[in-house]
Amino acid sequence: MNILYNFLDKIWLYLWDLRYFIYSILIMFSIMILCIIFVLFFYLYKHVKRLFTKICTGTYYLTDKNKQVLKSYGHGKIKRVYLLKHELNISTVLLGHLIRKLDYNTMPEYPKHCSIMLEVELPYNISKLLLIDKSPNIRIMDNFYVSSNTEYMSLDVKSSFTLNEMILNTKKIMGKKSFYCWNIYSGNCQIFCSNILKSLYLYSKKTSKFLNQKKFFTHIYKQRNFYNIELLLTNLSNLIPQLL
Repeated sequence: MNILYNFLDKIWLYLWDLRYFIYSILIMFSIMILCIIFVLFFYLYKHVKRLFTKICTGTYYLTDKNKQVLKSYGHGKIKRVYLLKHELNISTVLLGHLIRKLDYNTMPEYPKHCSIMLEVELPYNISKLLLIDKSPNIRIMDNFYVSSNTEYMSLDVKSSFTLNEMILNTKKIMGKKSFYCWNIYSGNCQIFCSNILKSLYLYSKKTSKFLNQKKFFTHIYKQRNFYNIELLLTNLSNLIPQLL
């Protein structure tokens, strides 16, 4: 028993003499573990944020419904273009009321949602009306409703473009990210419609004046808290249907 006790005592004394070295090793090991954890969390945060942003602000592709509409009418030539402005969805209206209540002296007039209705030429002298907008993802609809209080401007098409050509040209002008992804300040419906008109060589001072609501969007952007609230509401409105 004494032999075992002496042996353990010697080991303890040996370790005690090496205590500073052992402390150094433990500290270095702890730092390595913390660095690894930090890198893993940063990597996870970066990719989760990218995935959430992709889901919420717009996907980098057209939906199956949009593809089906393009398959049916994409080769049809655009005969006429109608610029439309109508009332916004409930989340934006509520946000507008909130801003007016808290900052009523600087709040511009409530904006309206901008969209474009196209008259597309089909065989046998038939035409089809299509609606395209960004709310928040791109929507190309062959079955839609236009309310009675919608404001519109009719434009004659000067150059011959098909629906597919218009989509490709607009994507080239805006770039892939700006074309698909939505942002209330830098990628809203007004900017989307303006670039569609540019792709058809129809953008002018007249159409710019009809679409222009920059004062409101600039105001929202400057009011950072309200800007973030609107982003949250829009993100949730886009995220929830994709999860159901």
